[in-house]
Amino acid sequence: LNGNSFRLGVSGSGKSFSAKREIANAFLVTDDDVIVCDPEAEYTALVKKFEGQVIKISPSSTQYINPMDINANYSEEDNPIALKADFILSLCELIVGGKEGLQPVEKTVIDRCVHQIYQTYFEHPVPENMPVLQDLYEALLLQDEKEALDRLKNVLRERKTAWRVLMAEYLELGAWQEVLKLGRIAPADPMNCYYRAYAAAGLGKEAKAADFLTQAGEMSPDYCFPYTDMDRRVLQYAFAQRKDGGKSAYYLGCLFYGRDNREEGVKCWEVSVTREDGLHQAHRCMALALLEVFEDKVGARREMEKAFAMHQDGRYLLELMEIRRESGVPVEKLLELLEAYPQLVYKREDLYHQQLVLYNEAGMPEKAAAYLKNRTFNPYEGGEGILVKAHILAYIQLGRRAFREKDYGGAIAFYKTALEYPENYQEGRGVTAREAAVYFHMAKALEAAGEEREAFAWYEKAAAHQTGRLDESDFYTACALRRLGKEREAAALYLSMLDGADAILKEEDRLPYFGGFVSNLPGEHSIKKANHRKAHPARFYALTGLGRKQEARKEKELAAVWGAEMAWLRLIEEDGGKMGYEGI
Repeated sequence: LNGNSFRLGVSGSGKSFSAKREIANAFLVTDDDVIVCDPEAEYTALVKKFEGQVIKISPSSTQYINPMDINANYSEEDNPIALKADFILSLCELIVGGKEGLQPVEKTVIDRCVHQIYQTYFEHPVPENMPVLQDLYEALLLQDEKEALDRLKNVLRERKTAWRVLMAEYLELGAWQEVLKLGRIAPADPMNCYYRAYAAAGLGKEAKAADFLTQAGEMSPDYCFPYTDMDRRVLQYAFAQRKDGGKSAYYLGCLFYGRDNREEGVKCWEVSVTREDGLHQAHRCMALALLEVFEDKVGARREMEKAFAMHQDGRYLLELMEIRRESGVPVEKLLELLEAYPQLVYKREDLYHQQLVLYNEAGMPEKAAAYLKNRTFNPYEGGEGILVKAHILAYIQLGRRAFREKDYGGAIAFYKTALEYPENYQEGRGVTAREAAVYFHMAKALEAAGEEREAFAWYEKAAAHQTGRLDESDFYTACALRRLGKEREAAALYLSMLDGADAILKEEDRLPYFGGFVSNLPGEHSIKKANHRKAHPARFYALTGLGRKQEARKEKELAAVWGAEMAWLRLIEEDGGKMGYEGI
């Protein structure tokens, strides 16, 4: 009898149900094997109920179908290897696709490889020796036909890591010639040379190995990231040979440091700079390690100064500035450093931002304001809000200067500008914009100008603008509440800021938000440092508002010790009781 059937019906008419009923009947009544191809996973529950086996086939599953699977009974009449070779050729045709498919020479190469693989398997036909597509892939790599090598190059292209993984497999097997053959067609790369040197040494060709090591030492170490155990082995071999300058020592330092073996990493970098002059990358790595891990600010500054002297790059300048800041260099001196390299600063937006911040920190708002107009910005992920914050602070400082000179109209104009974000910023008002400080200062200027009703409206606006971020904006929100006679609410907000800051300090080694740091600058790797930089200014704001001036002064000192931005703290301390927050 013909056992085929076909089910057709509208949705919900019972197609799946009737199929499942037939499966159940066959399973319970007969000894038949039931195989279900189920792309929608409709039959999984039924199979599990009957204690069957569910095999998941997908790009992400751990189970797969092996197209190379074979046994002696694969064909009762024909040669099983020849039949399987035809199947594999057809499969490769499907994979390659296109109008032309496989070229004749490619079919010849594939057919030859398939026969070689299965002949080897049938010498010891046990399950653990069953070939897979990886075996075919590797066999194809070893063919001498130009077409085979071209196909390999088309597959791996310029993916240096993929080439290295492949070469590592052959090194593991001691297939030295194959490694040398792959190295000839793989992209030029220091690790390619190290692998070929290791293979040449395995063949006893020491002179050839030395040539490869010399080539590796002449290549730039940029964008070379060793990380595997085989990488470590070949680099340790190169390290012992001392034919590549300091490069292998540098790479080993990076590998060890990346695996949290910090001390060994630094030792390797120290060796690298004694073996090769001008290896600025190693000096830079030592600087960051000495600062972040070993807390050696003097050593960190020494190494970063050397690195920047060898390689005047914007990133190096940014890191040098941060290390100098960590070392207690005054803001004015940091500005001198950046102003000496205007082209480097202009090329990097994060460095440009830092110069803006320093102008505000140094009390030079007119320079910060001019700097804000000099370029079109491109906000980057993690840098959102930095520009707006610098804009607000610059124009508030300019407004305060006009206010002190009793130019209330000028002050109001500056405060209005503080609330306007020009097109060149390419960044507008965020949901947590810290504008309460602007509203409060605007109210004070209007009040001084005799515009009482309008000033009251701005105080109300400031009082309603609470961000909960424990920053100067919340401080000025509380100040506005006081000016409106809402002493209890103001006190509650100050106390809330104090509690929030204390909570951060209580768990100082815990990141207080879901993500990581906005960038990996020196001083930003430490969670503890980041928390203290946030908590001490917040405590200063709260204690100032509560009238506890001596305690506030101590928090200001601690904020400076931890490297917090000090501009707002300086402004608030300057005001004393003159701006209406003399204490509750």
